[in-house]
Amino acid sequence: MDIQTPIYSSRIIRNYLDYIQKYYPDEDIETLLKNAGLSPYEVNDASHWFSQSQINRFHATMDRMISDSGISRKTGRFVAVSESLSLLRQYAMGFIKPQTAYRAMEKLFPKFSRGHVVKTEQLQSNKIEVTVWTKTGVAEMPFQCQNRIGSFEGLAKLFTTNWAKVDHPECLHDGAGCCRYIITWEKLRAHTWKRISAFLFIASLLITGLAAFHLTAFAGVIVALAGILMALLPYTYSAYLEKNELTDQIEAQGDAAQAQLDSLTIRSKNAALLQDLGRITSSALKRDKLIVDSLKSLQTHLDFDSGFVVEACHHGSSLGYIDDYGFDHVAISMTDKLNSTSRMREFLLEALQAKTPLVINATDKTKKESDSTQFNLARALGLVSSICLPLIYEHEHFGLLVLGYKTNRSITKIDLNFLEGISFQIATSLATVRSFGELQKSEERYRLLADNVRDVIWVMSIDTQRVIYISPSIEDLMGYTPDEVKNLQLKDFMTSESFELAETAIMEELDQDNQTGLDPNRMRTIELQQTHKNGKLIWTEITASFLRDAQGRPVSILGTTRDISERKRSELEKKDLEARLRQSQKMEAVGTLAGGIAHDFNNILAAIMGYAEMAQFDIRKESPAYASLEQILKASYRAKGMVEQILAFSRQSDFERKPIKVNQIIIEVLKLLRASLPSTIEIRNSLPNEEIVIIADSTQFHQMLMNLCTNAHHAMAEDGGTLTIDLSTEKLQDEVATIHSDLAPGTYMKLNVSDTGRGIDAAIMERIFDPYFTTKSHGQGTGMGLSVVHGIVKGLGGAITAQSSVGLGSQFTVYVPRVDMRFDEKEAPSIQTINGSERILFVDDEEALVDIATQMLERLGYSVDAYLSPTDALKSFKLRPDAFDVVITDMTMPQMTGDLLAQELLQIRSDIPIILCTGYSERLTEEKIKELGIKGYLMKPFAIDSLGQTLREALAPGTSTD
Repeated sequence: MDIQTPIYSSRIIRNYLDYIQKYYPDEDIETLLKNAGLSPYEVNDASHWFSQSQINRFHATMDRMISDSGISRKTGRFVAVSESLSLLRQYAMGFIKPQTAYRAMEKLFPKFSRGHVVKTEQLQSNKIEVTVWTKTGVAEMPFQCQNRIGSFEGLAKLFTTNWAKVDHPECLHDGAGCCRYIITWEKLRAHTWKRISAFLFIASLLITGLAAFHLTAFAGVIVALAGILMALLPYTYSAYLEKNELTDQIEAQGDAAQAQLDSLTIRSKNAALLQDLGRITSSALKRDKLIVDSLKSLQTHLDFDSGFVVEACHHGSSLGYIDDYGFDHVAISMTDKLNSTSRMREFLLEALQAKTPLVINATDKTKKESDSTQFNLARALGLVSSICLPLIYEHEHFGLLVLGYKTNRSITKIDLNFLEGISFQIATSLATVRSFGELQKSEERYRLLADNVRDVIWVMSIDTQRVIYISPSIEDLMGYTPDEVKNLQLKDFMTSESFELAETAIMEELDQDNQTGLDPNRMRTIELQQTHKNGKLIWTEITASFLRDAQGRPVSILGTTRDISERKRSELEKKDLEARLRQSQKMEAVGTLAGGIAHDFNNILAAIMGYAEMAQFDIRKESPAYASLEQILKASYRAKGMVEQILAFSRQSDFERKPIKVNQIIIEVLKLLRASLPSTIEIRNSLPNEEIVIIADSTQFHQMLMNLCTNAHHAMAEDGGTLTIDLSTEKLQDEVATIHSDLAPGTYMKLNVSDTGRGIDAAIMERIFDPYFTTKSHGQGTGMGLSVVHGIVKGLGGAITAQSSVGLGSQFTVYVPRVDMRFDEKEAPSIQTINGSERILFVDDEEALVDIATQMLERLGYSVDAYLSPTDALKSFKLRPDAFDVVITDMTMPQMTGDLLAQELLQIRSDIPIILCTGYSERLTEEKIKELGIKGYLMKPFAIDSLGQTLREALAPGTSTD
């Protein structure tokens, strides 16, 4: 136990209040209770218990209000006459002897305190010892000990005319382990006269015995009779007193029995009323019927002459009439009384605002004289006594219940306590009726929403995994009617993977439900694939939470289902775009890397090719060295071609479709493959002698062929094998073309790429062209290779087929429309036709290139001013702008790029011809060259004949872009 544990009966405080009302009538009881934090309802409830903290607070408040240090002991004495402790008085009066009543304290004390243990011990006929111990945790105060002493003193006065004497040798509040009381009371008069009678009887016997030796027999008899008579007189008087005392006890018991009988009658009537009201309030679903039936029940079971109920409207600012009984409707019209100008309406509104019961009795003169609200209300209703009870539930006013007597009958505290309970029950029922009405409206709104929302709302039993409720929108989503779905289980309309996922989610949530700290209203969202009634697969998003029973255990699942098929398609498209973007970024990075490599490598090739050509000029053709130089030049040209292929493959630009020679591209691809494939893979090809021409972008076609060959390489990576490329022409007739629905009859290039690798499983053949589909391990492929091939071929108006057997290899066949076209081979001009004599400003940051270019130009007859720094060249040009006929500048240089140098030169002299020389530059395009006014450009590495040709074109009349 602790200081907050309820252990003291409300009868104890009720006894204090009765004492104050009797001896301090001017003190305000309501204020005392309010300041002590206690409610009249609690004090008046005989079954209510208070804690030590509440008892202490009440006593402290009482001490501040009433300056009487002995009030606790006096109140204890008052127990003999207090109505609130009539149980003690009635119980004690049932005993003839006070010692019996005192001994009964052991059984009677627990009815007032749960925190004490009491033992009694009889010491003498009029003396008893009472010992009181406190239970563990009970912190009793000294005033409670004084109150016990007073009650022990007062109990004796029920039997005698004086208080008992109480000695208190040991006290808890002086450090003892218990409170010990020695109680002594005066003996009863009947008992005293009995003892006198007994003494006289013994004395008469002694006198008679002594007189027998001195008196005659007759005289002895006379003396004996006289002694007996003297003993009988006090005995007779004691019997008379005892009879009177017994009569008083019987009368007291009769009064107590009558009081108990009256109490039982009232309780029986109240029980019948409560039973009737319980039936009414549990079955009534309409407000007016509830009030009318409740008022009829009150009229039947209670003896009040009149009663009525009004409702609170507009948050208590106005009142509305509901029903009444016991009034003369000729003399009083309740509707008229409640009109906006009625005084009675004002009284009722005041009573409504008071929030507490208002009672007026015929004997309440003080209230009448004060012209209080309740008195004015009773007078307006023609009642002598009345009680006005607010109908309040959860701090909300529903109205007023008014009951009254037209005669001089009073309303007791018992009536008040009982009617407060009745009013609370009616108010609770009114709140329930209103909630039911709101629930009906809410259910109607919910059903309207559920029946019309596009998302599917459902409730499913956890035990049976069957749907209990599902909204009609399920038919739009899955083709099933709600009744059809109720006869299905989860596995009947979900894919096996989704069903396992759903079951796992339910089990996880049930397992987590036993953990503390989790929100019982938590929700979970998962994506599941469900099957339409027509067999179509639908992606759905499920959001669900548990519905629970009264004990909080999950019994069913409430959820919503949303169609996310379109979102899934968008996500796949987004992933495809992201993959394409990543591929584009990778190719852009490759292109940037290749550009850097090409710049440096082309500078090296330019020096090699330049010096080789210069060496050929200085020796005879018959010399062995000339043949060696020729081989150097051929190797250099092959290297130049490989660099161009790398640049073409990596360059990210708009695809330009034009006639291309398929034979040449295949040869270029085979050269690249041979350098990258392991020696365990043999490459074979079968190319026709005639050139096969198609309309395509060479880079795209190059990429398509590389992807097919790369896949073949991966299929043979472990054990090796043979990669075969066959190129031919095939004319498709109508019956053959129909096999490929996208092809029209005509002449097609037919390209076969086959390998002898591990082959493709027939189960996945239909998916090999799908984006992101791959059989490679993580990190070995993106799954975009064949899908890109398929897209390129489709874009060219062609088709692709695949054949494969596990362990026997695969073959891919590509059909693309062929065109009949011949390429005219231009004959390269001879060196003798490209000589010149002009003065040239040459700029390049590579010293070897400056040296070889100077030799080439001088060999062609030109005068050359060469610079390694673009800024030095610009300074020289500013000093002598007319000294030069043409400028040749490298594109990529430190300090200043070639295009910026060209702009500076053209600002100084707008007619100066400028040639840009580059191996690779993203910044250099034909459009930009024209915008800058540049006459031409050379791609590194360049030969002497192409250098001479470009110079003559730049210097030719009419080439100005001004």
